[in-house]
Amino acid sequence: MMFQTGWKHEICPGGNVTLQKDLYKSTYLTDDLIASPSFQTRGKRVEEKDQKSKFRVEKTSVKNLYQSPVVKASLSEYAASCSKEDISRLEDLRQEHEKASKLKEEAAEKLKVLRSLKKEAKDDLFDLVSRKTSISRRTSVVGSPLPTGVPSISAGSTTEKRKISPTTYETVTQGSSIKPRTEHEELMRYIPQPLQRLIEKIDNPHKDGDCGYTCVAWSSGKGRGISTPELIRKHLSSELKKDKKMYEMIEGRNIDEDIRNTQAGKSAGVAGWLKMPLFGYAIANHLRRPLYYFSLDSMHTYVPTNCSYSNYPPFCMAFVDTNHYVVLHFKKVNGSIPAPPIDGWWLRKSSSRNKHLWLQSLENDLKLFPKLMPSASGGAVINVD
Repeated sequence: MMFQTGWKHEICPGGNVTLQKDLYKSTYLTDDLIASPSFQTRGKRVEEKDQKSKFRVEKTSVKNLYQSPVVKASLSEYAASCSKEDISRLEDLRQEHEKASKLKEEAAEKLKVLRSLKKEAKDDLFDLVSRKTSISRRTSVVGSPLPTGVPSISAGSTTEKRKISPTTYETVTQGSSIKPRTEHEELMRYIPQPLQRLIEKIDNPHKDGDCGYTCVAWSSGKGRGISTPELIRKHLSSELKKDKKMYEMIEGRNIDEDIRNTQAGKSAGVAGWLKMPLFGYAIANHLRRPLYYFSLDSMHTYVPTNCSYSNYPPFCMAFVDTNHYVVLHFKKVNGSIPAPPIDGWWLRKSSSRNKHLWLQSLENDLKLFPKLMPSASGGAVINVD
């Protein structure tokens, strides 16, 4: 009986010729054959009894090695001593190896296709995956029901205290150990009062130095189970590097240290926290959607500067409690939510493609904001022809 198997040979540093198993991880053949005197051949040329079988080892193929009388005899001798169970086991290992190799080739082919996609196509693919991945989350409703139309809120009116359940989200974000949670009413006092009645819910991350990046990860549009604070740090630092001159022009200073601190993660401490307005445009560009930013000190809309127009919904984020970020979800009023005035730099300097389309899509949101907060809007209502 002739035993068929897969082998390869190579020259060892000491000059010995060794036969190593190529297809199986079993040691049956390796131990026995290498220990056999027939395989302890020295030098770069193999001396055979049959002069016709001489060959140079470094140029000999596996097929020629099988034809060597010594190898044939050794394999035949070993195969004869193998039981049917051993042969069956080795055959199973061979089939498993072939199956694993095939799966590896398929995975490599898919990875090659993914790497060849453009950034916009990758984002669309992530969006499709996130829509097909349903992650149930419990949310608490904040505020009283909003009547149809824009609510009339006088400047001197007071808002009744609303009892908010301290219930926490039960679902853990996949790929992250952070749980989104609701918070008590103390968060509402950091939101401008005229906007409080429109707030439907608040996503509140833990105060761990990554709260801002966690907010972006939750609302990135790539699914709460795909993006993580660490991944967002990487994307935002890359965004700052890519358009470094633009961000330095907006900030009026060098941002090399900000990029390093963003990449360093939590180890950078306070210096690595998400900062506004530096990250305003970086977030908008990464998400390919407008960012509505709210705080008691300033409120701005940041529109993407380096990507084409998209109809993705805006991302609303608020700065609260002097050192914390949360995600806001607004109730719609006639299909719109309040958008703060667009940051002046974008209107003056931005060369964003499809600028007119961005303004047109934001028109109704921009018109709603001054109706709620006329003093904060400064009368900046954008009219689009």
